[in-house]
Amino acid sequence: MITINSKFPDTPTSIFTEMSQLAIQHSAINLGQGFPDYPMDPLPIQGVTKAMEDGYNQYAPSSGYLVLREKLAAKTLKEHGQSFDAQSEITITPGATNALFTAIATFIKENDEVLYFDPAYDSYRPSVIAVGGVPIAVPLSYPDFKLDIDLLKDKITPATKMIILNTPHNPTGVTITEAALLKLHDLLVGTNIILVCDEVYEHVIYDGQKHLSPLAYPQLRERTVSVHSFGKMFNCTGWKIGYIIADKHLTEEIRKVHQNNAFSTFSPAQMAIAEYMSDPDTYQRLAGFLQMKRDLLMQSLKDSPLKPLAVQGSYFQLYSYEGFSLMPEKEFAIWLNREAGVTGIPLSALCEQFGDHKLIRFCFAKQDETLKKAAKRLCRLGRSLHPPY
Repeated sequence: MITINSKFPDTPTSIFTEMSQLAIQHSAINLGQGFPDYPMDPLPIQGVTKAMEDGYNQYAPSSGYLVLREKLAAKTLKEHGQSFDAQSEITITPGATNALFTAIATFIKENDEVLYFDPAYDSYRPSVIAVGGVPIAVPLSYPDFKLDIDLLKDKITPATKMIILNTPHNPTGVTITEAALLKLHDLLVGTNIILVCDEVYEHVIYDGQKHLSPLAYPQLRERTVSVHSFGKMFNCTGWKIGYIIADKHLTEEIRKVHQNNAFSTFSPAQMAIAEYMSDPDTYQRLAGFLQMKRDLLMQSLKDSPLKPLAVQGSYFQLYSYEGFSLMPEKEFAIWLNREAGVTGIPLSALCEQFGDHKLIRFCFAKQDETLKKAAKRLCRLGRSLHPPY
């Protein structure tokens, strides 16, 4: 056998795979992995069929069909007051995770440092390692998970080449403030640090709040690579289609990597989405729809020992079991799967330095009946169902 020098010698099985396998084993209700269990609107499905019948079955242009990029340019101008050129500053990608990897691979070379906020979406760190970079976790504060600019400043060195920002934040649901964005600008002015902003939950933001993007700030725009997801916008995560917005000088470099790691993205879906998003209500209604689900789960769990933390965006809710059990988070999640029949994700599995705070994450992008059934099982906690310690 050949000897393999693994880039990820210590990488265990994904926590999502592990918990989903347990869910199947114990017939648990899976509120772990972040995808809806309800059907998407049939209109874009019909649009894909029509696009196929109309002949959109071969490679799309590498940067994506212009009609879709023009819709995105108009959308960005309306939402953020910034004009981006559809030809040279918007690129369609096979999903947001691919877009993130492409951005990292474009600008990070061996031993370059990349700062990201901990806890984090689990692809950031391995993507940096895969291209020879050095990932550095910057812990968020507990329990509010606010971004600490002073702590971030202390982590910056001459080797720092990129900061990854995520708002609304997965897995905590916290959104960035304008004050933090302005402080971030002051911190980065005069540097060559790239800001990658993961904005896949931009339309999943609650309680009347407005999504704040670095794209809206001319001071940050020149260094920002903004990553988005149609899967999150239109409840079609399996379509794996997203996009990148960045100034021309950044996009020129991004497309050099994009054309060699993906080249292009599923043609029929691009045409279907371009037609579907002509009506902004298709994505603007998402926040209200999911806020009702967030509130339904919270209301249904009010008599359980699980206490919700504030969630401002995304379709995840953190719940604390502190005071109910002393079990470490992963142990508790396994026990909950087996004994209560509900699957969640232990927050510590998404952390590098953040620690174990007795928190578990549930996805509430589920049918109402799914949420009610899960809540009924969880309300047995502290009554007929007690953890071993």
